[in-house]
Amino acid sequence: AKQTLKNYKIEYTTEEEYSSTIAKGKVVKLRYVGHSDNDSFYISIGSKVVLQCSRGANVVESIAVQTPPSKTVYTAGEVPNLTGLVLTAKYTDGSTKEVRSGYSASTAPLTTVGAQKLTIYYEKKSTAVSLTVNPVEVQSLSVTPATLSLLVGEVKTLSVTCTPANATDKTVSVASSDPAVVATNGLTLTAKKAGSAIVTVTARNGKSAKCTVTVTAPEPKEKAVTSVSVQPTELTLRVEQTAKLTAAVQPTDATDKKITWRTSDPDIVTVDSTGSVKGCKAGSATITAVAHNGKQAGCKVTVTGDKALSVKSLPTKTVYYIDDAFAVNGLKLSYTDENGVTKEITTGYQLDCDTSKEGTQS
Repeated sequence: AKQTLKNYKIEYTTEEEYSSTIAKGKVVKLRYVGHSDNDSFYISIGSKVVLQCSRGANVVESIAVQTPPSKTVYTAGEVPNLTGLVLTAKYTDGSTKEVRSGYSASTAPLTTVGAQKLTIYYEKKSTAVSLTVNPVEVQSLSVTPATLSLLVGEVKTLSVTCTPANATDKTVSVASSDPAVVATNGLTLTAKKAGSAIVTVTARNGKSAKCTVTVTAPEPKEKAVTSVSVQPTELTLRVEQTAKLTAAVQPTDATDKKITWRTSDPDIVTVDSTGSVKGCKAGSATITAVAHNGKQAGCKVTVTGDKALSVKSLPTKTVYYIDDAFAVNGLKLSYTDENGVTKEITTGYQLDCDTSKEGTQS
């Protein structure tokens, strides 16, 4: 239109107006004195011509927060609430408008603690409101187990429960009242030596819980006796004679080396708790050294008695005349050897009797 007017050397003026349907710079309408048909404009001579051009749509150029939301302080995990938010929208024609609805923002839970900005959107423009997000504080801690018994060398891991469960910072520190007894590596405890200690678990805000730990030393592993030996293994005693036996166990570092002494016949030989033996009468018996688990060894003891010869029955003839021959008829002797065995003797003995003298003889 402008070029056509120039071609016909028609002077004109321009005006601009906003249009949501006609592109910027395009003619919206033509004002003049004259008439037109479907194809042409007929302008009267001397008429003033005005071209009304489009400035484009009158849209929002920017937005700003006029009144912040009613709630600007949150606890971590809460969702933003825009109630009370009022925006000011500035348009391209310079006008402004108060906006109370139609805007939007993220509805995701607020997880970052501290001051932050929440972006507000309206008509493809954005602004931000300032929010403060506070952490969810630990209200209490509990430790499982609350009491614990360990053997030296054992390892145990504690479990900790924070209340509330959605506390922002569940970081804890762990300390032992006696690291020489119970050492800590995080929540893992190691029993070091016998004793007791209190393990304290503390949250960053000072809330704490305790576990009382008792450490005991394990029972020593028993080293059993595998064999017993006795010295000497054979022994000969006279009646009333004493001697000392010794016993040894293997291994030499056995846990229980106690020995019990026993005799198979206390009438022949006795033994005391130290291994001392005594002959009582002629015969033989076994002295046994017994360990607590039944392992044993023995010594054969032979007790000898004094040899003895006695008259069991007199001879038939006991009265003689001088120079009579001695008659042994009826004479019986009793002989006890060194082993205490007694037998009757009727022959093999020697006699010493002098019948050449008068008197009583034996």
